[in-house]
Amino acid sequence: PSSALQARRAVPQPDHRTPSPTMKVVAALLAAAATTALAVRTPVFPQQWTSVVTQHVAINQGGSPGANGELCCDYTSPECKVQTIYMAARQYFDFPNNRSATFTSEGTGVVTLYNDGKEYSVDANGACQSYCPLEGPMEAFGFEASAVTESGPSTYNGKACDEYVVPTLLPIGNITMSVDTWYVTLNGASGPDTPLADITDLTPFGEQLGTESSFSTAWTPGAPDASKFTVTGKATCKQAKGCNGSSTSNQKEVMARTLKSRGVKPAGYPHFSPLHAELFEMEA
Repeated sequence: PSSALQARRAVPQPDHRTPSPTMKVVAALLAAAATTALAVRTPVFPQQWTSVVTQHVAINQGGSPGANGELCCDYTSPECKVQTIYMAARQYFDFPNNRSATFTSEGTGVVTLYNDGKEYSVDANGACQSYCPLEGPMEAFGFEASAVTESGPSTYNGKACDEYVVPTLLPIGNITMSVDTWYVTLNGASGPDTPLADITDLTPFGEQLGTESSFSTAWTPGAPDASKFTVTGKATCKQAKGCNGSSTSNQKEVMARTLKSRGVKPAGYPHFSPLHAELFEMEA
């Protein structure tokens, strides 16, 4: 080889496998961003609280958007149903003592005593009007960390918060039946935290059936007023009709009724509640 070629070979060539200083900075920034996104912790909700919970339920069974964007039923579709319901109620949640209560502005409500195995419809004086047996234990308020598929900083009604997306899957086929999006104010490093809203999209088998929006205001953590769980006349109270829910075999109708009942059923309910659905109907 010529002396010039030998000289070029003698010059150390750059190792392209070694990141340049600029690449290192970019990589560090990306890593920091990823760490920040993953640093959003799972909310820690108190298991005793009182709150005014406002709900808006929109159920669409066959409706189509009109020119103004509103859902409407065509006159040629007699089975079509489009319903919207709005309501606010004060809810009392006491998981350590296995009980919850929901009261309307008129004072009527539903008191759920899991130790009794019953939910009671009560008047403004707390006297039992009817009851339904419960199916299953009370559930803790909130959601499992393992169920969250997305999370990160967000805003709700102009207020900075964190957002958590929690789908509910059908075990067979891993089909998404509904998706909850929670908006939460994280308080400090370990809570307890404050829920702002829970937006539920009911999407069985990919079909948008309805939406239920639940907004919490006047959120007060701590043991609720014990007198709200007092039910008089339990010994002579009769079982309500329709405690087993709808007899229809139409799956969409069952899902629609389930979504509808979510409106004012207390947190922790493991199943459809006909008494809360009835209370919801009375106030709608």
